[in-house]
Amino acid sequence: EKPSTAGDVYSFGIVLLELFSGKSPQNDCFTGGMSITKWVQSAFKDKTVQVIDPQLLSFIFHDDSDRDSNQQLHCVDAIMGVGLSCAADNSDDRIGVRVAVRQLKTARDSL
Repeated sequence: EKPSTAGDVYSFGIVLLELFSGKSPQNDCFTGGMSITKWVQSAFKDKTVQVIDPQLLSFIFHDDSDRDSNQQLHCVDAIMGVGLSCAADNSDDRIGVRVAVRQLKTARDSL
């Protein structure tokens, strides 16, 4: 198959999920049909904190800056949402690069 922008967007989404969850798509916990996208999706919104990289969580809760922990968690939640939107199984359901960049900038600006 010919490389496409949709494939690049998918890969970018997987990288975002890897970075913010601290898990590789090849992690041993992803068996029996479970994948990094399904794992993050299962916790998204209500329990996202359960799939955030423990080192990142530690940084968020022990950050000496004036940033609010809840704002930082909301930002990470938004970034993981972008990752999920980019890594949708069906390429027609994926967001475009420009939309992803806009959403990431909005998340960044929320801090």
